[in-house]
Amino acid sequence: MPLPGAGIRRVAPQNPRMDRTVFLLAVAAAASGMAMRSIEPILPALAGEFAVSIPVVANIITVFAVAYAIGQFIFGLLGDRFGKLRVTTVTLAASSLLFLGCASSGSLLSLGMWRLAIGLTTSASFVLGMAYIGDTVAFERRQTVIAQYVTGNVLGHAFGPMLAGMVADAFGWRGTFVFHGMTYALMACAFFVFTRHRWATELRSAGSANPIVRYAQVWKLPAVRAVALYALVESFFFFGAFAFVGPMMKLRFDLPLTLIGVALAGFGLGGLIFNLSIRGFVRRNNPRGQVLWGGLLCGSMYIAVAMVPVWQVCALCMLGVGFGFYMLHNILQTRGTEAAPQARGVGLAVFGITWTLGQGLGVMVMGAGVSTFGFAPMIAAYGVGFALLGLWMRAHYFRLP
Repeated sequence: MPLPGAGIRRVAPQNPRMDRTVFLLAVAAAASGMAMRSIEPILPALAGEFAVSIPVVANIITVFAVAYAIGQFIFGLLGDRFGKLRVTTVTLAASSLLFLGCASSGSLLSLGMWRLAIGLTTSASFVLGMAYIGDTVAFERRQTVIAQYVTGNVLGHAFGPMLAGMVADAFGWRGTFVFHGMTYALMACAFFVFTRHRWATELRSAGSANPIVRYAQVWKLPAVRAVALYALVESFFFFGAFAFVGPMMKLRFDLPLTLIGVALAGFGLGGLIFNLSIRGFVRRNNPRGQVLWGGLLCGSMYIAVAMVPVWQVCALCMLGVGFGFYMLHNILQTRGTEAAPQARGVGLAVFGITWTLGQGLGVMVMGAGVSTFGFAPMIAAYGVGFALLGLWMRAHYFRLP
């Protein structure tokens, strides 16, 4: 059986500096990060609005995560087939309208349905941006360029919770979704104006149009399966804990939503510090050391968050959480771009699907655990799980195909 994507039309790699197209993709990745992180700071407000418990309203995160995974299945294939920049532009425009639907929700069920639709469309920009870089940047320089690109997503994760909390305090939780709708509308316009001249020259797959065949071919690659498994476990422990740090801080310290958002923004700032130092960091550290120390740092900081009695210390711990997470995650992302080099959209969709499903499963299990054991014990347990992942990856990293 031919390799997935046999017959692909090749294009010459571009200069790996962040040109305008990669910059726009990074901004879209920031918007994707903000969309994903817009719920955690306003969970208490949503619980009060719809008269349900926080674990119940947190199911919206799981709904979004499942839809995000399904969306990557769809748009990874479409990006390979019709062009990654073209598909990204269309999905940005669709997302802008769906956020306005969220703002009009009159029940938790309707909000969940709108979030499901948004999960589908917002999944496209990040995974297709990664695939575009894989198509145009040589592997030996890709880790650095990916870190530069992911800085956009990190900023979204950093400022998304803070902006969501600030807007919710000022205009109510509905204002948060209106803000995201406006952001996505501006992004769609920018992509149409500045990238359409590249739509006709993008790398595209000439393989089977049958999605089942395409994904079956890619799944047979050992590297795809190995990286996908690590991504599932990583997101299970990390995001399962992250989703409940804000509610725990509200219960323990009775903070306004803005301050909760500021504290959670430490995660993104820690990731930003790592990505800005990526060039020197890669020179001084091999991949085994990177995943080991990333896992141990992130896991230990989650344990600290569960124990400290002062919210300011929690915020500092979240900075360490972000630095450690991105230290480990950078390795997975780089390997993910090369797991299926002849069908990167599909290969990265598999990576993204398992990563997003891990997030949804982690939140669901965490919610059940919080109802039984409380916030702090479960967040600490997830921290231990993430640290063990770092130890496991250090031992088995070079066994990845």
